[in-house]
Amino acid sequence: LGPPRADARPSTCSNRSVSGEYGFVVNGTNVGAGVVASVGQVTADGRGTLVASDTTSVNGVIVRRTLTGTYAVDPDCTGELVFTDNFGLTTHLDFVIVDDLKQVNFIQTDPNTVTTGIARKE
Repeated sequence: LGPPRADARPSTCSNRSVSGEYGFVVNGTNVGAGVVASVGQVTADGRGTLVASDTTSVNGVIVRRTLTGTYAVDPDCTGELVFTDNFGLTTHLDFVIVDDLKQVNFIQTDPNTVTTGIARKE
C-alpha cells in the first residue's frame, strides 16, 4: 500500500481531533491595513475552546497579542474558528485538518482579507 499521503485525513473528525499545542504562521493582506504576517502558539482543549498568543507585523508595525476563541470541527475534518484578541478584534477562520491530525490549514473569512496560515501540532 505504501506510506500515507501527506494530506491524509482520518475518516471522521470531531473537536477532539484538535487538541494540544500548535505552532502557527499566517501571511496575507488586509485591505486598509496592508500586509500581515504572524507567528505564534495556540493551545486547543479538544472541546472547542482555545487560547493563543502571537507576534504580528501589520504593514511593518509589530503587535503582540493574546487570543481566546472557539472552534467546531465537522466529521469531514473541516471546521470554523472564531477568536477575539486583546484589542477586541474578532476574526473568523475556516480550516481543514490534514496530515493525520498533525496540521491545520486555514483561511480568514472576514471581508477585505486575503490571509492564510498553517498550524502544526507540536
